[in-house]
Amino acid sequence: MLVRTTLDKALYILPIVNRIGLFAGEPNLHVEIERALNANKAFLFVDTKSFVVLQPRIKGDVLMVIVRIAWSKAGDALEKYQSEIIELAKMIGATRLRFETARRGFDKRAPQLGWTKTLTTWEQDL
Repeated sequence: MLVRTTLDKALYILPIVNRIGLFAGEPNLHVEIERALNANKAFLFVDTKSFVVLQPRIKGDVLMVIVRIAWSKAGDALEKYQSEIIELAKMIGATRLRFETARRGFDKRAPQLGWTKTLTTWEQDL
């Protein structure tokens, strides 16, 4: 079960967030996450070997929750915690969830979990 906490009580997540950011091509992800958590613009939920960072956002008239990170030592954090993430989002009145990932396996797995692909980002170094 996920429990809300603050970053100062879970500093162990920062090296993990850094590794995720490097893998995803976002080397400053850990800085963005740390700032958002400290400013109460994102929220951290943990259990013994997993954590989730959720960030509410309004787009138009839709309140959504962005799953910034879902990590578990055992793997498959999004699948494992999806029902809890949905409940947390509903508790604040959100009507949509969103996540982005650099992991190719989600192209097959996400639709099986009820997700719809709505955006693909392409970049080019100059």
